[in-house]
This record gives sequence, structure tokens and C-alpha cells, in this order.
Amino acid sequence: MKRAKPKTSAEAVELMNQAIEDCDYKAAKYYHEQIKYLENFEETKAIAGHVANYLEKKDEISNQIYENIQRYSQDIERAKHYSIEFHKNEFIKLRDFHRNELEDLIEDWDQERSSVTYTVEEQYQQTLDTAKLVADTYNFDAAINLQKQAAKILKTGGRDDIKQFDRRMHHMAELMLKRQEEEITNLKTTRDIELQILNEMLKAAETQTLEDFFNANANEVSRIIEKFPKEISVPIALQMQITRAKPQPKSDAPVKKSTYKKFTKTMHNVNRIVNNPIDIADF
Repeated sequence: MKRAKPKTSAEAVELMNQAIEDCDYKAAKYYHEQIKYLENFEETKAIAGHVANYLEKKDEISNQIYENIQRYSQDIERAKHYSIEFHKNEFIKLRDFHRNELEDLIEDWDQERSSVTYTVEEQYQQTLDTAKLVADTYNFDAAINLQKQAAKILKTGGRDDIKQFDRRMHHMAELMLKRQEEEITNLKTTRDIELQILNEMLKAAETQTLEDFFNANANEVSRIIEKFPKEISVPIALQMQITRAKPQPKSDAPVKKSTYKKFTKTMHNVNRIVNNPIDIADF
């Protein structure tokens, strides 16, 4: 009679007990050996199941981490583009304002200089008129001196007054150009700081996310290891999963909603920066 082949250790125990009852000790011996074999097989299968569950969980965590980094990287790049465009427009407006400001100063300079020249001619004519009045009183020496003064005024053209005026206007122009240069530098600095903040946010988010992955991965390995019977050695390959290896995403991994609060907290300022770039008026 052909012996029945047990599929589980429990089934082998039943068949062994039945063989003992039937005094078929050869069969009982066979089933006893099968019990040990099947128990080893079942333990190995259970271990494989634990490892498979872990690997599936690891893939899920890894894919989630990868998708989060990809998504927030895109948000950061969008924020950086917005920042560059915003400050470019601010620079154009500032440049136009500076140009108009300088043109106004040059126009004022020209008008006031003409006024200084007109004053010289007026002083010349007034001096001649005074000389004539003095001559009418027969004070010819005084009239001659006034006539010389008038000639001197006309000859110098009020150069001293004009030089003094030009020095004052030139100083005003230098102060204006210096202020304009500082305003442009401040605008550039503001833009650079904003871009640096965005880059640091992305770097910090990636670091925090990888840290979350390492912790979640180690916790998952520990949870799986706890399921192993004490007499069974934990596979080295599983133990090595606790090492700080970076997640490896699947190319076709679906996008999943993040459950990592630390990552989300680190990145929550991205949209605020996109919609509200640093105001130049604050600097």
C-alpha cells in the first residue's frame, strides 16, 4: 500500500500517530522524519514571508521618499524661477527710476547754471549803470573804478560762482550715483539670499527625508526580527538592511501622499515663498 505524503507537519503528526495505532512502525518512522523536515520547511517559509513583507514595505517607503523629493524639487525650482523673474522686473523698474532721477538732476543742473550766468550779466550791467550815475556827480575816479569792476565781472564771467555751483552739483550727483549703486546691490543681495534659502530648504528636506527613511527602515527590520523564534538565526541579509543605505525607487512607482510630517513641516514654506517673494521695500 502506497503511503500518503503529508503536506504539513501537523498532517505528518496525525499520520504518524495513526501508523503507531496500526503498528506500522516503518510508516511511523517515516512520518516522524517527515515531521522534522516539514517543520524546517514551514519555518523557512515563514522566514521568507517575513523577509518578503519587509522588502515590500521597504519598497513602499523608498518609493514614497523618492516621490516626495521629486515633487518638492519641482516646487523649489518653480519658486526659484519665480524669484528670478520677480527680481528681474524689480531691477528694470529700479533702473528706469534711476535713469529718470539722473536726467532730472542734469536738467536742474543746466537750468540753475544758466541762472548763475544770467546773474553775472545782470551784475555787469548794474555796475555800469552805477558807474554812469557816479560820473554824473563828476566823481570820475570812482566811475573809472566801477567801470573796471564791471569789465572784470564780464571777463571772469562769474567763473568763481559757476565753479562753486558746479562743485556742489557734482557732489550731489556723486551721492546720487552711490545711493543708486547701493540700491542695485541690495536688490541683487536680496535675490541671492532668497535663492540660497530655497536651495538650503531643498537640501534640508532631502536630508530630513533620508533620515526618516533610515529610521523607518530600521524600525521595520526590528519589527520583522522580533517575529523570528529565538532558536532561529536571523538572515545576515536582513540584518544588513539596518545599515544606512539610501532608498532605491522603482521607475514606475506610483505617486503616494506623504505621511512624513517632518518632511512636510520642513517644506511648508515653499508655497509661501512662491506666492510672496521677499519685498524689496523691506530692505
